Amino acid sequence: MKTSLDSPIFILVCVIGLSAYQFAFHEWKHLYADQASHLIAAQSIWYDGDLKYTEGDLERFREATPFANGPRGMFLKIGSNGDFYYAKPMLYALLAAPLIPVAGLDAFLFRFLRTICGCQSALLCVSH
Repeated sequence: MKTSLDSPIFILVCVIGLSAYQFAFHEWKHLYADQASHLIAAQSIWYDGDLKYTEGDLERFREATPFANGPRGMFLKIGSNGDFYYAKPMLYALLAAPLIPVAGLDAFLFRFLRTICGCQSALLCVSH
């Protein structure tokens, strides 16, 4: 017999509730794995309208993340014109870019958590 505690909607509400609680009472002090690469690319899309890596991108990143000693883990490629471009897939940065002016790093990381919650919910729906 299936209870309400087993439902994907209940689990999704709990995950989103815990995420909201974390954002209300947690101060971000670390970027993990390739988050810096996605964040700086999202900032470039929002402020510059491109995916070209420039000195301005680096300055914006350092202003937004004074706790980070970096960015670390940057993935760049050189274009045929000699400019550097972000080498990570652009969809995540494109989806996160409109959230950057709303709440900066918190909005960007909230988008990341929502993506994880959506994937988890989809897996739960398929398995039930």
